[in-house]
Amino acid sequence: MHNSKFDLHFLEHSGVKVPRHLLHDTMPMVGLLEPSLPKGLKPASTRHVAQGSRSGDRLLQSVMDKFNWSWATIPVDVTEYWSYAALDVVMTARLARKIYPSLQKQPMFQAYPYEVAVAQVLCDMETRGLTVDEEHVYRKIDDLTMEEENLRKFFKEDLDITNPLSDRQVLAWFEKMGYQFTKLTAKGNLSLDKEVLEEIMDRRPELAEIAKSVLKVRNYHKIRGTYFEAFLELMDDQDRIHTSINPMGAITGRMSSENPNLQNVPSRALVSN
Repeated sequence: MHNSKFDLHFLEHSGVKVPRHLLHDTMPMVGLLEPSLPKGLKPASTRHVAQGSRSGDRLLQSVMDKFNWSWATIPVDVTEYWSYAALDVVMTARLARKIYPSLQKQPMFQAYPYEVAVAQVLCDMETRGLTVDEEHVYRKIDDLTMEEENLRKFFKEDLDITNPLSDRQVLAWFEKMGYQFTKLTAKGNLSLDKEVLEEIMDRRPELAEIAKSVLKVRNYHKIRGTYFEAFLELMDDQDRIHTSINPMGAITGRMSSENPNLQNVPSRALVSN
């Protein structure tokens, strides 16, 4: 398999008993040999198998675009869909045949069986999921909404800032107070990130409370939407969320998490302040 965790989910959910002890995975093979390069099947196959490895991908995408299909709506009897799936199997087999012998000669080969085993553990973790305390989530959404609305009211009535989440409006207010900004964003605009706001607190004590309030309203808004509201959208009928954990999500070997990103959930202190 390539990305065995993904395939195991679908096969085992469909009742296919997979002999996991016989499983090999070309994704960790690629990750161990080429940690700084893309680990997906298509780019890896393009590098090691054939330049035309993306042909099935492009053909299927053109059909999906033509009929406005997504992965969730494309009919399973579409010829290009089966061609795409069959080609994936062929590329995985050829990729394994090409890179597995090379990996066996490298010191990092010792880590390979552990990477395969970790992916299986993560598959079981994702399937089981985490329980969400729905009552607590709704309560936190209400609390954060109230805190944000109170701050929005303060900004509008006391400072004439109708949207404190608008960098343009907040920047204009601070400039009116005589503060000169120098830091720029990647697009060349004036920056109002956390570092800049903390700098305002240090340099202009009389503006510190406003800068702190900007950070607070951003925090309340982000935590409510990115975490608590997302939990409600993503949880299943048993009040569980099933995040996706990528065991090779970074060059450093650190795992990553998405839908939702549970690694970035703030501490309790940050949520309450």
